[in-house]
Amino acid sequence: MGRRIALDLGCNSGRPMRRVAWSCSLAVGIDVMPHSAWARGSGLEFIVADARFLLLRSSSMGFVVAVSLLEHVPVWVSEAYCVL
Repeated sequence: MGRRIALDLGCNSGRPMRRVAWSCSLAVGIDVMPHSAWARGSGLEFIVADARFLLLRSSSMGFVVAVSLLEHVPVWVSEAYCVL
């Protein structure tokens, strides 16, 4: 099956990603501002970036979570589609 990588756009504190991390090889949280609760751990990474301009390889993610960005759907959805 290969590596299963989850991406959380607008991850804020990264709390939901900690719950997702157990089921994948890597969980990556992206937000425009760093958060004091970010702590890299086993299978967790955090990146400061804008979800409208993802600098990730096409087809590099297994799935994308974006609960905190639902109100901004038209802006980031095409970027999320590219990395799936």
